[in-house]
This record gives sequence, C-alpha cells and structure tokens, in this order.
Amino acid sequence: MVNVLGVAFERRNGEVGSSAHQAFALLDSEQWQPMAGTFRMLVAPCRWWGAAEFVLEHAADTDAIVLFGARQGRRTATVARFARNLANRKIDNAGYKWPGAVLAPGQPSALPATLSSERLARAMELAGLPARTAHGDRYVYNHCFYRLLSTEAPPTALVRLPMSLETGRCVGERGFVNRMQIVAGVAAAISFAAAAGEPPRGKLPSPSEGAVA
Repeated sequence: MVNVLGVAFERRNGEVGSSAHQAFALLDSEQWQPMAGTFRMLVAPCRWWGAAEFVLEHAADTDAIVLFGARQGRRTATVARFARNLANRKIDNAGYKWPGAVLAPGQPSALPATLSSERLARAMELAGLPARTAHGDRYVYNHCFYRLLSTEAPPTALVRLPMSLETGRCVGERGFVNRMQIVAGVAAAISFAAAAGEPPRGKLPSPSEGAVA
C-alpha cells in the first residue's frame, strides 16, 4: 500500500482563501482515498525556516509527497519541473525575509522533481483542472521543495493552485476555475503520486527477496 502525504501551506499573510485548504477540507469530509494507496493531509508553516523540517518530521512511512502552494491571479495550476536554488525577498508568515538571492551557496542551481511533473500535470488536466509544467519559483514553497529534494525524502512534487472563482468573488479578485475543478485536480495529483509509487504489477521478487531463511 502506497502512502501519500499531501501538504498545504499555512495561508500567507493577508490571504483570505486557500485552494489547497479548501480541497483538503472537502476530500477529508468525504473520507476520500486514492485507489492505489492512502492519503494523509498536513498543513506546513509558511516560513522560510522550518517548513521542510516540519514536513520531514511527519513523513514517516510516506512513499510520496505532494506540496500544494498558492498561485493567485492565474488561469492554471503549475507543476514545478525543478526546485530552484533561488529566493525572493518576500516576507514569510513569521515576518522574515530570506537573507540572500540563493538558498544554498555552492549547491546545484536546480534540483529536478522526483515525481514526473509532465505526467502529474497531464493527470490534473485530464481531471478537469488546467495545468502545465513550470521551471519553478522562488518563494517559501520552492525553499521547502529544494530542501526536501536535498535530503533522502520520498519522491516529491510541488503544485501551485490558482484561486477559485468562488473565493475570487468573496475577495473581489478574479478567478478562472471553479472550486470543484481544483478539488478534482488535487485528487488527481494525489492519485498520480499513489500510482507512481506502486510497484509494477507482475514483478517477480529477486532471489534475495524470495529467499527463505
């Protein structure tokens, strides 16, 4: 059984609605689980320091991780192809900025996602949520993503979700997709992660795996 950890970040300061939180709430109320595994939800701090460590603390017995960040004012969801060794100067929820332009001096400029971004974006598209791949971003989500990929974390992806039409109407901003499209896209991303972590059917055990003591 494949265990998938879905991570939503705390609402950013000043953010009224979070697509990831809304999708998680509905999936939890319906006790939804992917066909190929199990799904746990986690809310991580939206802070430059400590977010990745918090996720790792709760990732025991986890086979795949999908991070869900916000992407307000956009028409589509994005799936990061890389975690970039870059940071912007935006303030996190604790009121801090990252002190420089890079996350880890001397380390690789980018680390590739360990869950297929192209296939994950395609799964979300097929579920009804417009999605595409992107090189990555420079906010807290990217820092958490980079830190996880720098460790022995299980296969990990970063998805950024657009604001829903319903939330947009409440806050006077423009949304382009409805909430159920976002929920379907999140469920598709989790289902893809569960299927990607499942061993191929019909695979025979190696002699060492099948040996009897």
